[in-house]
Amino acid sequence: MAVIITPGDTNPSDVRVNKRFNAGANYNAVGTMYEIGTINKSLAINETYIIPEGHTDGGQVTQSGISAILGNYVIATGETIAAGDVVEFVNNQAKKSVNIGTSIVFESASIDYISATVIDSSRVLVAYRDVGNSYYGTAIVLTIFGTAIVAGTPFVFASAMTNYISATTIDRNKILVAYQNGSNYYGKSIVLTISDTTITAGTVFDFATTNTTSILVTTLDSSKVLVIYKNNSYSYRGTAIVLTISGTTITAGTSLIYETSEAGNASITSLDNNKVLVAYEDGNNSSYGTAIVLTISDTTITAGTPLVFENGRANTISLVTIDNTKALAVYGEGNSNYYGKSIVLTISDTTITAGTPLVFENAQVGWFSATSLVNSKVLVTYRYNTGGYGKSIVLTVSGSTITAGTAFVFESNTVLYLSAKTLDSNRVLVAYSSTSNYGTAKIVVGEKVAHGVAIESGTAGQTKQFYDWRV
Repeated sequence: MAVIITPGDTNPSDVRVNKRFNAGANYNAVGTMYEIGTINKSLAINETYIIPEGHTDGGQVTQSGISAILGNYVIATGETIAAGDVVEFVNNQAKKSVNIGTSIVFESASIDYISATVIDSSRVLVAYRDVGNSYYGTAIVLTIFGTAIVAGTPFVFASAMTNYISATTIDRNKILVAYQNGSNYYGKSIVLTISDTTITAGTVFDFATTNTTSILVTTLDSSKVLVIYKNNSYSYRGTAIVLTISGTTITAGTSLIYETSEAGNASITSLDNNKVLVAYEDGNNSSYGTAIVLTISDTTITAGTPLVFENGRANTISLVTIDNTKALAVYGEGNSNYYGKSIVLTISDTTITAGTPLVFENAQVGWFSATSLVNSKVLVTYRYNTGGYGKSIVLTVSGSTITAGTAFVFESNTVLYLSAKTLDSNRVLVAYSSTSNYGTAKIVVGEKVAHGVAIESGTAGQTKQFYDWRV
């Protein structure tokens, strides 16, 4: 049989399915190129898409773009960066963008009653009870470099059993610490003076000569603080007192009973120089979550009308100020197996109104410590009771409405006695008792900072190319 040879070099794969053609030895041949129709595809950043073989009617493949410039940056000390890593630029140096820093053990012994307070954006004082040293009251200055922490030398401020410790910053070099003396159970206070990372102590002052527990303190101005506590000698009543500081000398005003029954699981936050919000479980009302405004004039305290914000127990409450008319309360809701719950409390003079609560963690949690970021955002750290590990989540407040971000684990070991404090708009130092109950601290980032992306891999000190999105 003769083979018909026609001009051309087309193959069946070049011709659509079921279409016939003549080319070379292909006489009246059938095409095998599949129809794939119109291609329209929108790609995410860094997403790839393989266009299938076949005949298309056209279309458009697009990708979301980011305005960027190409730049050279030195990789920061201690950093190893791979091509494609999202980075932030700090002091013209590149660092990997992270949610958490590396933890540091600042006390290699069991500790509890932890209270952290910010000295400035690079230093935090942590006060705690050193169980490994006869339960003495101890303080240490932690210095922060980005997400790295360096610990100073621990300083014993109370050479006796010390309980219910609470610390607050008065100014850049003075901290007031209030606590219970474990021998006579009196409420005591002391001014700590800070020079770089060195701590010296003033004279101890007794602000209560009764059995005093659940002590909390907040700063009013550079010379006054408010202390709240339970007076266990008188029916566990919720009590408040103003302390005035001059140098390292402390004097007290007249105490006020703001709750005539037990005020448990309390938290405190300053709204302005003369208003403080207190939240607690009211022992005379089924331990319902309750809040009250305390108004201060010099050293005189007056109490507003309490508001029940939770018709059930409110465990381990943590209050944080949003602005001078709003605060966020975070707590474990007793009616739902202590799920993580939050609510906005709005203040007008001494009147409180409650917004709609939000459950942000549908599991049993506790040991809350909330701290304010920027733009009405709050970082909440807490213990996830199943496994005991540390989690954190960003809550955003708009009016009286709360929305929750995605929670993440910042510590895979067991955590207790959490104390979280904001360093700047996005970084938070969290101090806590962790493995073997050792004193541990870590930087948690509220939201990852994304300034650019690495084009090349490199190590500390090397200059490499990056896309910088800050245009």
